[in-house]
Amino acid sequence: MTGASSGIGRATARALASRGFHVLVSCRRASDARAVAAEIVALVGDDARATAMPGMDLAELKEINATAEACASEKLNLNLRVVACCAGVMACEHRVVGRGKDARETDAAVNAIGTSRLISAILHSRSEKRYHHREHLRVVCVGSFTHRAVTREEFVEWLDRTDATSSSTATTSTTRPPTAFTPAGAYACSKLAATMRAFVTHASWSPSACSVSVVVADPGLVDTRINREWPPSLRRFYVFVARLLGLLSSPSQGADAVLHACFVPPSALGDVAGYVYGANGARVRPSTLATDDAKLRDRVCAMTFAPPPSGGYAAW
Repeated sequence: MTGASSGIGRATARALASRGFHVLVSCRRASDARAVAAEIVALVGDDARATAMPGMDLAELKEINATAEACASEKLNLNLRVVACCAGVMACEHRVVGRGKDARETDAAVNAIGTSRLISAILHSRSEKRYHHREHLRVVCVGSFTHRAVTREEFVEWLDRTDATSSSTATTSTTRPPTAFTPAGAYACSKLAATMRAFVTHASWSPSACSVSVVVADPGLVDTRINREWPPSLRRFYVFVARLLGLLSSPSQGADAVLHACFVPPSALGDVAGYVYGANGARVRPSTLATDDAKLRDRVCAMTFAPPPSGGYAAW
């Protein structure tokens, strides 16, 4: 469970533990993971229901690979059933994270690239260890309805900017370029990329002997800390208007969408990844841009690809 320190991730971790799952709690800071794991133990009264993972920054490939290897560790002997990717960010300023060729703007790094690399690393590590006899693995990615507002031209420009950032040696700039996307626009593009990658992952892995399926969970508008970088007055206004219109859900209601995505029967998916919306888990289709543009899909796959560590994932 990524993004488990607060919001949808924390609520989903608690809900899965209450249903009998042993939850691996992953946060950017290890101290946050330990706090949430202790909270889960206090909630369910069973210290076998939560394990705090080492801190993982989704902008750091080394930490991603280490987490993936831990999830597939024979020492832990886990029967991994669900990978729920709830970590997300909406940056309010131009901020580059990562180093060298892995340098990206924050939204792209966390919401799309880091999440996709973590999923790929876990699947490849699991495959290398020949866990084919184990039960079906469900991968859930938290998406956003905002991806539907992105046009092809906007997405191409965002991909160009993301590729250009990785070619730059500047890694600490916080001045938003004059042609930069708005925070909402960059966030929407990153969620479109994540949705594209989820559908590719499902198509690549679902027919395999590893028994994997992918579902995107779109929780709608949820009152979380994802907009924590907004000016306080703007955030208060947003919360007030969203509540007034009856559009804002609580984190536990947002977690319901993730739970629906966790338990969609694999037989109901076939060759196409699932997409569920809202607390009731309505099955809907993402935008056609997310599923039907092969050229852009190839660019997203190239952007999110990372070679395995030297010696394979088992070397970690």
